[in-house]
Amino acid sequence: MKKEAPRDKFFLRSLHQEIDFFDRKISYLENFTQFDTDAERDAARNKLITKRASLAETAKTLVADGVEFNHSDLPRSFQAAEAASQNHQSGKVPRRFLFSRPGSGNRDSLHTAAPAPELTVPLRSRCASLSSRR
Repeated sequence: MKKEAPRDKFFLRSLHQEIDFFDRKISYLENFTQFDTDAERDAARNKLITKRASLAETAKTLVADGVEFNHSDLPRSFQAAEAASQNHQSGKVPRRFLFSRPGSGNRDSLHTAAPAPELTVPLRSRCASLSSRR
């Protein structure tokens, strides 16, 4: 008879690592892998998403059953969803969505901050307004 794998905090941590790995695989597939048709891309993406969904369901079941875990072991996709729900409940705006000053040394907010309002004007209209000022 086959022995069932233990379902403890170490198993849950390995599940979280595997979910994070599938998140990275899906991201790589969407950004860098080339396919001949969109149907092939969708089929490959759906295959990975299905595998990830079954892992995520198992992990959520273990957490609901009371298996302890560290929040630092959560996959990045779970951390982002958890942070978004906490910020939504508290009414706070995540720090990475706030504007940052250039040269402030905060790389994360520089790369993920929304563009400044004056930079959202199309290039042609900016050039036209500059040439009309001369």
